[in-house]
Amino acid sequence: MYRALFTLILTNICVITLQTDCAGEDPDIYLSTPQIIRRHGYPSEAHVVRTEDGYLLTLHRIPYGRISSSKPKKVAFLQHGLLSSSADWILNGPNRSLAYVLADQNFDVWLGNARGNTYSRAHVSLLSDDLKFWNFTWHEMGVRDLPAVIDYILNKTNQRSLFYVGHSMGTTMFFAMASTKPEYGSKVKGMFAMAPVTYVGHIKSPIRFLAPWAKDIRLITNFFGDGAFLPNNKVMQFLTKYGCEILYWEKEICTNIIFVLCGFDRAQFNMSMLPLLLSHSPAGTSSKTVVHYAQEVNSGKFRQFDYGKLRNMEIYGTTDPPEYNISAIKTPIALFYATNDWLAHPIDVQHFYEQLKNKIGKFLVKYPGFNHLDFVWGKDAKTLVYDQMIKIMKTL
Repeated sequence: MYRALFTLILTNICVITLQTDCAGEDPDIYLSTPQIIRRHGYPSEAHVVRTEDGYLLTLHRIPYGRISSSKPKKVAFLQHGLLSSSADWILNGPNRSLAYVLADQNFDVWLGNARGNTYSRAHVSLLSDDLKFWNFTWHEMGVRDLPAVIDYILNKTNQRSLFYVGHSMGTTMFFAMASTKPEYGSKVKGMFAMAPVTYVGHIKSPIRFLAPWAKDIRLITNFFGDGAFLPNNKVMQFLTKYGCEILYWEKEICTNIIFVLCGFDRAQFNMSMLPLLLSHSPAGTSSKTVVHYAQEVNSGKFRQFDYGKLRNMEIYGTTDPPEYNISAIKTPIALFYATNDWLAHPIDVQHFYEQLKNKIGKFLVKYPGFNHLDFVWGKDAKTLVYDQMIKIMKTL
């Protein structure tokens, strides 16, 4: 309880501080994703999808743009990254946020929410304060959440396939699904991976400092929380020290775990948006999810969760967790990456790209300072990334 209270206070310090100094508050700070969408003149819907293991996931939808069109619409599904939610795709506002840009380009836009985040913290039989609720990583998000969501969207829209856009963990989830359930290859017309995270051997993120302890599950859960990812005071101090010494950040940035883990780019970041972003992020995940990434740093591989040799034998039948079969992925893939990305290093992106069988292409953002979070919140994300992405979509 005290850890949760501390984290809540910590991650909202900047919101309180900056709101006091601002002449006027952004009303979106207090609104949900559908409410924000409607406030900006777009239609919005909320849908609930049940997974095979009982999680209730909320999908948000923008069925058309500010001007409705009778033309046939292509379906686009957007999946957020680590510690995020559907709000990521709209907080930058109309003409900048990918969800709005796609809707105005005549796409039927669906926004996912991974299990455990603000909008998907429900289950048919488990409460969110039950440790069993949080027994998942991005593997389960990929192999259980995504198939349920994709099937639901295709059924609702009466379409046979859709476009998938993932950011950060949203790409990890997809590749976990596509490599283990290749039958979904035909249901995704094209996959567009922004800041793709699979191999993480070269990451700059402070997550790398946690990797040496990733095998000690008891130690990790003591620091992060047994269920929900709630880093305690010492861990935040540790991550902030090593993360914030890399760049001279504002103290407000350093109090938020999402910036500490992913990095910060002053040139592309609109500082006036900080209270808004911190009111919606971090949106939550399980400690096990973060541990899984730390394990990948240790192994240098893209593989399932490592429970230790004995438990691995019980679960997988081998002492080491199985690697994902990247060559089994059938969906056409486009990778968008940046040289200043703390979590998706160009060397790791290249290693993954070489193993893909069905490639659309690999696209380096033509701005050297562009980083992991700029793909969703950057001032120039539309011109640097989205315009090219949508152009490719329209050819498929």
